[in-house]
Amino acid sequence: RARPLIRISEAAVEFESVAGGADPAPVSLEVTNGGDLPLDGLTVSAVEYTGGGATGWLDAALASPSAPTQLQIAPSLAGLDPGTYLALITISDPDAVSPTEQVAVTLRVIRPATIELDRSSVELGTTPGQNSPTVVVNVSNGGDVPLTGLGFGTSHPAGQPSSWLDVDLSSGQAPATVSIRALGAGLAEGQYSATVTVNSGLSGVASRAVAVSLTVAADATITLSRTEVAITAIVGQGNPAPETVAITNGGGGALDQLSLDAVAYTSGPAGWLGAGLSGSAAPASLILTPDPVGSALGPGTYTATVTIRSPSATNSPRTVAVTLIVAEQPQIAINPTRGWTPFEAINGRGDPQPKPLQITNGGGGGDAALTGISVTVEYLSGDSDWLLVTPSGGTAPLTVQGNADASAVAPGEHVARVTVSSSVPGVDPVSFNVTFRLAWSFELDILQLFAADDCLNCHLSGGTFPDLQSAPTAYAHLLTATSPPLVTPGDPNTGDLVCKIVGSGPCVTATDMRIDDLSARNRIREWIAQGAKY
Repeated sequence: RARPLIRISEAAVEFESVAGGADPAPVSLEVTNGGDLPLDGLTVSAVEYTGGGATGWLDAALASPSAPTQLQIAPSLAGLDPGTYLALITISDPDAVSPTEQVAVTLRVIRPATIELDRSSVELGTTPGQNSPTVVVNVSNGGDVPLTGLGFGTSHPAGQPSSWLDVDLSSGQAPATVSIRALGAGLAEGQYSATVTVNSGLSGVASRAVAVSLTVAADATITLSRTEVAITAIVGQGNPAPETVAITNGGGGALDQLSLDAVAYTSGPAGWLGAGLSGSAAPASLILTPDPVGSALGPGTYTATVTIRSPSATNSPRTVAVTLIVAEQPQIAINPTRGWTPFEAINGRGDPQPKPLQITNGGGGGDAALTGISVTVEYLSGDSDWLLVTPSGGTAPLTVQGNADASAVAPGEHVARVTVSSSVPGVDPVSFNVTFRLAWSFELDILQLFAADDCLNCHLSGGTFPDLQSAPTAYAHLLTATSPPLVTPGDPNTGDLVCKIVGSGPCVTATDMRIDDLSARNRIREWIAQGAKY
């Protein structure tokens, strides 16, 4: 009878839950036996966590060590930040055709809805009696659950006028915009302030505030669209695009003779930031050009300050703080780290269990920085077109599944090379070899080879040991005989069966099972070398 074969109903399982919420419901997978002999030594031999993140968040247990049984998989959100977590569960039985099989687990801990604003402060400027230009604040959802029920409120310091602030919200659902301007009618020269608070009717969503400052002046003032600029670069991917800051006149008269001081570097080496003006009079733009490549910056955080001046502005000078974050280059990481263990199957008994492969970013920039992933297959020896990888690409973190097609190959050993690559410049591909071993089946491929003249009258008639009349009996006799041993699984050069079919050697009555067909003899020896599978 056929050796046991581990069959699992799914090779990959996915969970999703909101951070801080309830744990996802456990999932049970069916574990069955694809062979004939008992599969009764099953264990969960390992739970391996992928990507260097949190561990211990997954519980995996078998209901019984004997198939059929269930594998229960239960993730826990305790202590987990939002993100994607990957693990591989290994199920083992040393007596199975393939002694280990794996299940890939993906846990997505999604973020609750949060209000995110692209700026926390707004500068407005105007002259007495005139409305200011409108400044737009972008509202986005910092979570994964839809952000709805948006609204806003305004507040003013005690003793200040409150009718000057004009606010409009474009939508009750993110993404949205908040348009803010000052109505200058009735305002004297001076400084005014207010707060715009963006809120949501969703439970647990915190409000976010925008500090609004207004300058009403007859003379020119420097107004900046933002006073803080954050730039991200990734090693090996070139320089980031330039950033701009709009410079306008928040008062009256002319804002001219604009100039810049030399860039002041407040941390790290100097020289990585270029700063220039699009013109010497407002409206103009401050153009910031980062050059981490030319400055050979390694991973880290670098800061600088740019100072803008004008002799005609009453609030000169103004500054812009610039932060540059240089992240390590993305790097492909796979689990299992050495790729797939061999696919193993017996001819005529179906395809082997699919195998999962988890792909993550083992470098910098987070998983989202590893994009354009593709998985390709090259056949090195044996037959081709037997390995299907799905999906064949995507963005990290990604779980792909390898499926070996037993109908596409002849019994024997077939080798392919799997390469995981990325379209991100400078990211090295990762490759591994995988083997598909399709064994001859005693029942389907070997037994009929004994129908030779020398075997016909004795062993095939049931009168002589081993009895070759039926596959179960013949297999049991060949594999259990000990005096002398007939078959030594894995060794095609010992055992009386090889001696007898070849017709030479130390065995007694060497010719009583002789097989003259060389290809038949070779197949029998290959079957033994492959482990003498049923």
